[in-house]
Amino acid sequence: MNLLSVEDLSVKRGRDFVLENVSFKLPECKITGLTGPNGGGKSTLFDVLLGLQPIDSGRLVWSRPIHHASVPQQFRDQRSLPIRVRDFVSMGKWVPKQILDQTQAALSLTEALEHFDLYPKANRLISELSGGEWMKAALARALVQPADLYLLDEPFNHLDLETEDRIGHLLRAIVSEKKKTFFVVSHDWNAMDHHFDHLLLLNKRIIAEGNVKQVSEVAIDWKDPSHHHWMHL
Repeated sequence: MNLLSVEDLSVKRGRDFVLENVSFKLPECKITGLTGPNGGGKSTLFDVLLGLQPIDSGRLVWSRPIHHASVPQQFRDQRSLPIRVRDFVSMGKWVPKQILDQTQAALSLTEALEHFDLYPKANRLISELSGGEWMKAALARALVQPADLYLLDEPFNHLDLETEDRIGHLLRAIVSEKKKTFFVVSHDWNAMDHHFDHLLLLNKRIIAEGNVKQVSEVAIDWKDPSHHHWMHL
Protein backbone atom coordinates (compact mmCIF):
# COMPACT_ATOMS: atom_id res chain seq x y z
CA MET A 1 0.00 0.00 0.00
CA ASN A 2 1.21 3.52 -0.75
CA LEU A 3 1.23 6.18 1.93
CA LEU A 4 1.58 9.01 -0.61
CA SER A 5 1.20 9.65 -4.33
CA VAL A 6 3.05 12.64 -5.76
CA GLU A 7 1.43 13.64 -9.04
CA ASP A 8 3.01 15.94 -11.65
CA LEU A 9 4.61 18.13 -9.01
CA SER A 10 6.36 21.30 -10.20
CA VAL A 11 8.11 24.05 -8.25
CA LYS A 12 9.61 27.16 -9.81
CA ARG A 13 12.21 29.62 -8.56
CA GLY A 14 11.64 32.69 -10.64
CA ARG A 15 11.21 31.45 -14.21
CA ASP A 16 13.25 28.29 -13.71
CA PHE A 17 11.94 24.92 -12.62
CA VAL A 18 13.48 23.47 -9.46
CA LEU A 19 11.16 20.45 -9.78
CA GLU A 20 9.33 19.66 -13.00
CA ASN A 21 6.49 17.13 -13.36
CA VAL A 22 7.74 14.93 -10.54
CA SER A 23 5.60 11.84 -9.96
CA PHE A 24 6.22 8.89 -7.67
CA LYS A 25 4.59 6.78 -4.97
CA LEU A 26 5.85 6.43 -1.40
CA PRO A 27 5.19 2.88 -0.17
CA GLU A 28 4.04 2.44 3.40
CA CYS A 29 6.22 0.56 5.91
CA LYS A 30 9.31 0.80 3.71
CA ILE A 31 12.54 2.82 3.59
CA THR A 32 12.52 4.94 0.44
CA GLY A 33 15.66 6.84 -0.50
CA LEU A 34 16.08 10.00 -2.54
CA THR A 35 19.38 10.72 -4.26
CA GLY A 36 20.67 12.83 -7.12
CA PRO A 37 23.13 15.61 -7.99
CA ASN A 38 23.52 18.72 -5.88
CA GLY A 39 21.07 21.33 -7.14
CA GLY A 40 18.74 18.62 -8.44
CA GLY A 41 15.85 19.56 -6.16
CA LYS A 42 16.21 17.08 -3.29
CA SER A 43 15.96 19.68 -0.51
CA THR A 44 13.04 21.37 -2.26
CA LEU A 45 11.14 18.08 -2.51
CA PHE A 46 11.94 17.35 1.13
CA ASP A 47 10.46 20.73 2.13
CA VAL A 48 7.38 20.12 -0.04
CA LEU A 49 6.68 16.87 1.83
CA LEU A 50 7.07 18.73 5.12
CA GLY A 51 4.60 21.38 3.97
CA LEU A 52 7.28 24.10 4.08
CA GLN A 53 7.53 24.75 0.34
CA PRO A 54 4.56 25.87 -1.80
CA ILE A 55 4.09 24.15 -5.14
CA ASP A 56 3.27 25.69 -8.50
CA SER A 57 1.36 22.74 -9.93
CA GLY A 58 0.57 19.11 -9.25
CA ARG A 59 -0.57 17.62 -5.99
CA LEU A 60 0.22 15.36 -3.05
CA VAL A 61 -2.37 12.67 -2.35
CA TRP A 62 -2.05 11.08 1.11
CA SER A 63 -3.80 7.74 1.66
CA ARG A 64 -4.83 8.87 5.14
CA PRO A 65 -4.10 11.63 7.66
CA ILE A 66 -0.58 11.14 9.01
CA HIS A 67 1.83 12.68 11.48
CA HIS A 68 5.47 13.15 10.52
CA ALA A 69 8.79 13.84 12.21
CA SER A 70 11.94 15.02 10.48
CA VAL A 71 15.64 15.76 10.61
CA PRO A 72 16.07 18.58 8.04
CA GLN A 73 19.47 20.07 7.24
CA GLN A 74 18.46 23.40 8.83
CA PHE A 75 17.91 21.52 12.10
CA ARG A 76 21.67 21.43 12.60
CA ASP A 77 21.71 25.15 13.46
CA GLN A 78 20.10 24.26 16.79
CA ARG A 79 23.38 22.78 17.97
CA SER A 80 24.21 26.10 19.65
CA LEU A 81 21.27 25.85 22.07
CA PRO A 82 22.38 25.73 25.75
CA ILE A 83 20.65 22.44 26.48
CA ARG A 84 21.82 19.05 27.66
CA VAL A 85 21.70 16.00 25.41
CA ARG A 86 19.04 14.12 27.41
CA ASP A 87 16.73 17.15 27.45
CA PHE A 88 17.32 17.83 23.76
CA VAL A 89 16.34 14.27 22.79
CA SER A 90 13.34 14.24 25.13
CA MET A 91 11.99 17.40 23.48
CA GLY A 92 10.87 15.13 20.66
CA LYS A 93 8.24 13.72 23.00
CA TRP A 94 6.61 17.12 23.53
CA VAL A 95 3.63 16.76 21.21
CA PRO A 96 -0.11 17.42 21.65
CA LYS A 97 -2.06 14.65 23.37
CA GLN A 98 -4.21 14.15 20.27
CA ILE A 99 -1.11 12.97 18.38
CA LEU A 100 -0.23 10.56 21.19
CA ASP A 101 -3.73 9.14 20.90
CA GLN A 102 -3.34 8.53 17.15
CA THR A 103 0.16 7.11 16.74
CA GLN A 104 3.21 5.98 18.70
CA ALA A 105 6.89 6.84 18.66
CA ALA A 106 9.45 4.70 16.86
CA LEU A 107 11.56 4.52 20.05
CA SER A 108 11.16 5.32 23.72
CA LEU A 109 13.56 7.82 25.27
CA THR A 110 15.49 5.01 26.96
CA GLU A 111 15.73 3.03 23.72
CA ALA A 112 16.89 6.09 21.78
CA LEU A 113 19.65 6.93 24.25
CA GLU A 114 20.79 3.31 24.23
CA HIS A 115 20.68 2.72 20.46
CA PHE A 116 22.57 5.93 19.71
CA ASP A 117 25.15 5.51 22.50
CA LEU A 118 24.06 8.75 24.14
CA TYR A 119 23.81 7.65 27.77
CA PRO A 120 27.48 8.50 28.52
CA LYS A 121 26.90 11.97 27.04
CA ALA A 122 23.37 12.54 28.38
CA ASN A 123 24.40 15.38 30.72
CA ARG A 124 26.70 17.14 28.30
CA LEU A 125 25.65 20.27 26.41
CA ILE A 126 24.77 19.58 22.78
CA SER A 127 27.25 22.29 21.76
CA GLU A 128 30.02 20.01 23.08
CA LEU A 129 29.14 17.11 20.78
CA SER A 130 31.19 16.11 17.76
CA GLY A 131 29.57 16.10 14.32
CA GLY A 132 28.78 12.39 14.52
CA GLU A 133 27.44 12.64 18.09
CA TRP A 134 25.24 15.57 17.11
CA MET A 135 23.80 13.63 14.19
CA LYS A 136 22.97 10.73 16.49
CA ALA A 137 21.28 13.10 18.96
CA ALA A 138 19.24 14.66 16.15
CA LEU A 139 18.14 11.22 14.91
CA ALA A 140 17.28 10.11 18.44
CA ARG A 141 15.16 13.24 18.96
CA ALA A 142 13.22 12.52 15.75
CA LEU A 143 12.62 8.85 16.54
CA VAL A 144 11.13 9.52 19.99
CA GLN A 145 8.46 11.63 18.27
CA PRO A 146 5.11 9.91 17.68
CA ALA A 147 4.85 9.78 13.88
CA ASP A 148 3.81 7.62 10.96
CA LEU A 149 6.41 9.00 8.54
CA TYR A 150 10.01 9.95 9.37
CA LEU A 151 11.77 12.23 6.89
CA LEU A 152 15.56 12.24 7.28
CA ASP A 153 17.92 14.49 5.32
CA GLU A 154 21.44 13.00 5.01
CA PRO A 155 21.21 11.07 8.33
CA PHE A 156 24.48 9.19 7.74
CA ASN A 157 26.68 12.29 7.50
CA HIS A 158 29.63 12.29 9.93
CA LEU A 159 29.08 8.62 10.86
CA ASP A 160 31.63 5.83 10.47
CA LEU A 161 30.63 2.68 8.57
CA GLU A 162 30.05 0.62 11.70
CA THR A 163 27.69 3.22 13.19
CA GLU A 164 26.00 3.71 9.83
CA ASP A 165 25.36 -0.02 9.53
CA ARG A 166 24.00 -0.23 13.07
CA ILE A 167 21.59 2.65 12.47
CA GLY A 168 20.54 1.16 9.14
CA HIS A 169 19.62 -2.10 10.88
CA LEU A 170 17.78 -0.08 13.55
CA LEU A 171 15.65 1.68 10.93
CA ARG A 172 14.80 -1.64 9.30
CA ALA A 173 13.78 -3.08 12.68
CA ILE A 174 11.53 -0.06 13.30
CA VAL A 175 9.88 -0.58 9.91
CA SER A 176 9.31 -4.27 10.62
CA GLU A 177 8.24 -4.05 14.27
CA LYS A 178 6.60 -0.61 14.53
CA LYS A 179 5.24 -0.40 10.95
CA LYS A 180 6.81 3.01 10.32
CA THR A 181 7.69 4.61 6.98
CA PHE A 182 10.96 6.40 6.18
CA PHE A 183 11.85 8.84 3.41
CA VAL A 184 15.60 9.43 3.42
CA VAL A 185 17.70 11.87 1.40
CA SER A 186 21.16 10.37 0.97
CA HIS A 187 24.34 10.27 -1.11
CA ASP A 188 25.60 7.23 0.78
CA TRP A 189 25.57 4.32 -1.67
CA ASN A 190 26.63 1.81 0.97
CA ALA A 191 23.67 2.66 3.20
CA MET A 192 21.27 2.77 0.28
CA ASP A 193 22.41 -0.60 -1.03
CA HIS A 194 22.21 -2.39 2.31
CA HIS A 195 19.26 -0.78 4.04
CA PHE A 196 16.86 0.92 1.61
CA ASP A 197 13.90 -0.83 0.02
CA HIS A 198 13.36 1.62 -2.82
CA LEU A 199 15.33 4.47 -4.36
CA LEU A 200 14.43 7.55 -6.40
CA LEU A 201 17.01 9.33 -8.56
CA LEU A 202 16.05 12.99 -8.88
CA ASN A 203 17.46 15.70 -11.11
CA LYS A 204 14.54 18.14 -11.34
CA ARG A 205 12.57 15.13 -12.64
CA ILE A 206 12.54 11.51 -11.52
CA ILE A 207 15.29 10.01 -13.69
CA ALA A 208 14.98 6.47 -12.36
CA GLU A 209 13.50 4.46 -9.52
CA GLY A 210 13.80 0.93 -8.21
CA ASN A 211 16.40 -0.80 -6.04
CA VAL A 212 19.89 0.67 -5.81
CA LYS A 213 21.36 -1.51 -8.55
CA GLN A 214 18.52 -0.72 -10.96
CA VAL A 215 18.83 3.02 -10.34
CA SER A 216 22.60 3.06 -10.54
CA GLU A 217 22.57 1.30 -13.91
CA VAL A 218 20.74 4.32 -15.31
CA ALA A 219 23.32 6.85 -14.09
CA ILE A 220 26.63 5.37 -12.89
CA ASP A 221 28.66 2.35 -12.02
CA TRP A 222 27.73 2.77 -8.37
CA LYS A 223 30.47 0.44 -7.11
CA ASP A 224 33.17 2.63 -8.66
CA PRO A 225 33.71 5.83 -6.59
CA SER A 226 35.29 7.53 -9.61
CA HIS A 227 31.83 7.54 -11.20
CA HIS A 228 30.22 9.45 -8.32
CA HIS A 229 31.24 12.87 -9.68
CA TRP A 230 27.78 13.36 -11.19
CA MET A 231 26.37 13.93 -7.70
CA HIS A 232 28.46 17.07 -7.29
CA LEU A 233 27.86 18.81 -10.59
